[in-house]
Amino acid sequence: MNRISGNFLRLVGTLGALAFVCMAITSVAAGPKEDKMKVRWAEDLDRHKENAEKACGAKMPYTLDAVSWADVPAGEQGYSMGEYCASCYIAVEGICGDAAYKPYVGKLIKRVDCRYDKDSEQGKKVKIKKDGAIDCAFNLYDSQFQGKAKPILTKEIDRLAQ
Repeated sequence: MNRISGNFLRLVGTLGALAFVCMAITSVAAGPKEDKMKVRWAEDLDRHKENAEKACGAKMPYTLDAVSWADVPAGEQGYSMGEYCASCYIAVEGICGDAAYKPYVGKLIKRVDCRYDKDSEQGKKVKIKKDGAIDCAFNLYDSQFQGKAKPILTKEIDRLAQ
């Protein structure tokens, strides 16, 4: 083996070892606590989805726009997309508690699309799209989102039910 090939192989080996160390550090940094929180957020989201589906008598799967969530400012990324999306299901479940709206939910709402939108203002960007998806756009300051989204969604249902 010539000298260039030997140096190249050492370099490749060193880079491979460095990549392995970086992956190990990243997985340790994320840690089991963060993994448990993600599992809990997913379970909470699924529980709220199931509660809304049961209350409304309709299936409403969800999509999570992870690309938009990457825009969350550094230092504020501990917030869970699942928690915000669950708020949308809580609003829908509340709407189905009203007998006047329940029959329309299954006809008009087919899924829930959740995304981060830094320009969203207190649930005001919630809307029902033509394909039956609720567009739930959140910013990190949408506290009590479900209470603010519910009247907006009922107006959307009124508009679409005519």
